[in-house]
Amino acid sequence: MARRKIEGEKHDPFTRRKTQPVIAQMKKEDREMTSELLQELEEKAKTAAAVAAESTKAKATLEYFEKQAKAENDERHMETTTDATTLSRAYTNLCFIYFLEGVIVGDGKNADHYGTIAIQRDRYNAKALVNKGNCMFMRGELEHARSMYQESMGAEADCTEAIYNLGVVTKRLGDHARALGLFEKLHAILPSSIEVVWQIADLFDISNQPRTAIKWFKILNARVPTDPGVLARIGNIYLKEEDEAQAFHYHQESYRYYPVNMNVISWLGAYFVKNEMYEKAVAYFERAAQIQPQEVKWKLMVASCHRRSGDYQLAFEIYRMIHADFPDNIECLRYLVHICDDLGKKDQVHEYVVKLRKAERAQEQMGPPGAQTQMGAPAEHRGPHEQMGGSMPYGGEIGRASCRERV
Repeated sequence: MARRKIEGEKHDPFTRRKTQPVIAQMKKEDREMTSELLQELEEKAKTAAAVAAESTKAKATLEYFEKQAKAENDERHMETTTDATTLSRAYTNLCFIYFLEGVIVGDGKNADHYGTIAIQRDRYNAKALVNKGNCMFMRGELEHARSMYQESMGAEADCTEAIYNLGVVTKRLGDHARALGLFEKLHAILPSSIEVVWQIADLFDISNQPRTAIKWFKILNARVPTDPGVLARIGNIYLKEEDEAQAFHYHQESYRYYPVNMNVISWLGAYFVKNEMYEKAVAYFERAAQIQPQEVKWKLMVASCHRRSGDYQLAFEIYRMIHADFPDNIECLRYLVHICDDLGKKDQVHEYVVKLRKAERAQEQMGPPGAQTQMGAPAEHRGPHEQMGGSMPYGGEIGRASCRERV
């Protein structure tokens, strides 16, 4: 009971108020001594905290070096007690791990270092040769990488990683026919691999065989029907074949699954402009303006679509908003001059003519523009004739065919 009473008094505001006058009535000498004592205690507390922090840091450093020493001892022990084949497999896995972490080369432990040791322990370890080739590929040594992949295939004829990466590096070196042969061989081994199908389709497209490329991309599309990059790629090939109906279908399907690809959006907008369906074109250019708000050409296209559809007042309002955001844009000022004249706003025509002349003089003083936007009229848009980059969802990175082994 007494203890609870004391604890209660500690938290009772009335009790605290009762103790305050006693402290206030202390002698000046006692108050000074108490203040000095409190300061000393605070300094000791700070010192203790700093010592604790340093102690924790030292302990963590010691633990780190102990782990490093243990790892080196374990590695030396492994070297003396394990056969060469098993060692090679272990180093192959270490190479694989460091490669995935992005530590390819450099001082100390890295993928290239362990790849070299793995080959030294077993020259016929196909997976070790693949990993060493990958390190060379990442350093840009394509010919050396190709030699490593070929050597890997010599050690293990059906090593799928070696065949795939040899196809990739051969394609990168420009030997498309040989690369195609390698991927077709791999397709016979791995018929369900979508990466291999993509590579075959891409090579046929690069080799200017559009009909065969479409056939393989459609095989790929059957396996990944919602991939927007594949759909856009098919649409682009149809565009080169001048089959605009099919091109439109596949671009629209690509947009349905991924409505932020700027190449697809601009092509669809230009397609509707070409066919004088300005109301539908507006929706795509507005989406483009949302994605790239600092790119003036999309807003100019929106305004131009309204102007061409006959809604001059709305077009005028949009041009004014564009001018507020981009006051030095010459294209916008030119259209403001024309549309004010069409709407009979004679007083504003003079205002925008003055601003246009000023902007043109400023541009002349700055020299020829690097990339002045000439996109005010959607009919002049070059979207349908642009090369679609598309996405590269399959086979783009050689790192996917790195190898690891069970020890």
